[in-house]
Amino acid sequence: MPGYGYNRWTDSGSESLRAMPAKYTAISFYTITAGEYDQVHCFTTSYPVGCNGGALFNSGSNVKAQIDIGFGSSAYAYDWNWDDGSPYNMGGGDTSNGVGHFRSKSNAGRIIYNMLATTCTTGCASGYVGVYGPATNR
Repeated sequence: MPGYGYNRWTDSGSESLRAMPAKYTAISFYTITAGEYDQVHCFTTSYPVGCNGGALFNSGSNVKAQIDIGFGSSAYAYDWNWDDGSPYNMGGGDTSNGVGHFRSKSNAGRIIYNMLATTCTTGCASGYVGVYGPATNR
């Protein structure tokens, strides 16, 4: 039995979100991620290796594109000032100089449009003007 904090949907098992392309082969899958700059997904130093791939689908012919627009400060930037009772993650890429979890949602409109309106595989970021950094295929 999995321990505290286990979530089969976000895990890497056969019932996880990552495994869905293999189960639903008639559906096209796309991802937009902030990679290692995502302060929600990469909020801890306990799993830094592979963290930047955690929001990605397992590869398959129906996984059309997985775009990383993360940029800026690492999600591992901690402020260990315990005045408020807990350490605070500095916001990852969503600090003033980048794109993390929340800005990847807010800044990706052009990429989302391309994913929905075309069958893009490599040109999904066409027309994307990264405010803080580039978009890259994963």
